[in-house]
Amino acid sequence: MIRVWADSGGLNRPRLSLFILGKTVLLDKAEPTVLERTEVGGAMAYWAEGPYMLAFHGERELKLRYLVQGHVLIWAEGGLTYRLESGLPLEEALRIAESLQP
Repeated sequence: MIRVWADSGGLNRPRLSLFILGKTVLLDKAEPTVLERTEVGGAMAYWAEGPYMLAFHGERELKLRYLVQGHVLIWAEGGLTYRLESGLPLEEALRIAESLQP
């Protein structure tokens, strides 16, 4: 599942997007410019900064490849992997991610 929040400036660009990936989706990515460990809700998470290429491979031959240019907060919970992509700083991305916790 992918959720996208649009930029209110009418530029047709996403302000942020949240990818929720199950166990059947595989990712291939190039090395990001920055990769550091952090935590979301006490669980291990990663903060990555682009640009880098990302490719999704999933069921039914789903293939999606694109250039990640912003920041990404990545964490796992309950067998799902979450990717919050945005131009936000780490502190704000963590606040959003933790607001999604049950």
